[in-house]
Amino acid sequence: MIVLIIVVITAFILKLLKVILDQVAAGRLQLPGIHPETVSATRKLISVVVWLFALSAAYPFLPGANSLAFKGISVFFGLMLTLGSAGVMNHAMSGLVLIYSRALRKGDVIRIADNEGQVSEIGMLATKIITRENYVVTVPNAVVVSGKITNLSAQKR
Repeated sequence: MIVLIIVVITAFILKLLKVILDQVAAGRLQLPGIHPETVSATRKLISVVVWLFALSAAYPFLPGANSLAFKGISVFFGLMLTLGSAGVMNHAMSGLVLIYSRALRKGDVIRIADNEGQVSEIGMLATKIITRENYVVTVPNAVVVSGKITNLSAQKR
């Protein structure tokens, strides 16, 4: 029963967060440090933190949480996640740098290494560029951050 209450409270908090951040995205509300173009990433980050907190609060109330098998599976899962996420975390952190530094925006014409085109998407792991030849080039965010970015439309903002 307590696990269900924790899940309901978490869902309510996330719905409230969505309403507030939707207002920021629409420009009707201003929060310090959150810009309309960073709302999506902010929502995802806060949602992950809230769900992790809820999971840690609910963990002791799960059936069998004190058993050695459950603890062993938890340690194994944590080890696999740690070992498998090194490269993904590099791209994700680079994506956060791109999103929150606002060096690029959707619609900007940029040049990254040999690729020149219009930014169609800045995701957590990769940035998509549509070239003049109408090709979609996906560049991992770690590559974007570590290389030189020439923003050809920065003067038009």
